[in-house]
Formats: sequence, C-alpha cells, structure tokens
Amino acid sequence: MKRNIIHESENQIAWYCDVLKEDPDIITYSELVVPNKDFAVIPDMDYDEYVDIKKENLKTLTYEQIYLYLKNIQPDLSKKISRLDKFKDFLKGRNILFETGLFT
Repeated sequence: MKRNIIHESENQIAWYCDVLKEDPDIITYSELVVPNKDFAVIPDMDYDEYVDIKKENLKTLTYEQIYLYLKNIQPDLSKKISRLDKFKDFLKGRNILFETGLFT
C-alpha cells in the first residue's frame, strides 16, 4: 500500500490534508477537513471528500502519474475550484471511470 500527502495546512478553523492512497484494487484521492472544536458544526465530525478509481479502470494511468499531477496542480480559490474538482475533470477528460462522495 502506498500513501502520499499532497498538501497539508492548518489555521484557526481547521486542519486540512489532501492524500493519495493506493490499495490492492483501488486508488483513492481524499481531501480531509478536521474542524477545530470551536468551529465544528457537530463536535468530532470530520469531512472527507474523495475520488475512488478501481485499478481496472485506470487504462495506462499509474499511481505515480496521478501523484505527480496532483502534486503539481493548485486549486483556484478565486473561482472556488478545488484540486479535487480539477482531478475529476482530468479523469473525465481521459474517460476514466471513478466514484466520488463525501464521508462525514
């Protein structure tokens, strides 16, 4: 199993972490948000928005290529476009099937 942190930061509101992970059958990219207790809507609730790609759907794309892509793109905060949104567009442009969701 591989796991790489793409980005990590913290401020008075929350801790943020973008992670790429490889399991035997799936690659997952997650954007995690852990609110500080003073800003949590519900105490101890974390937010994990993710993209899952089954390896059988990767075509010729590799974990290393995905990691380099995610590491080199930046969110466009002025347009409220996250790294996750850019990644989904990247996958759609290559006709790579994926599942996405929000886990709280």
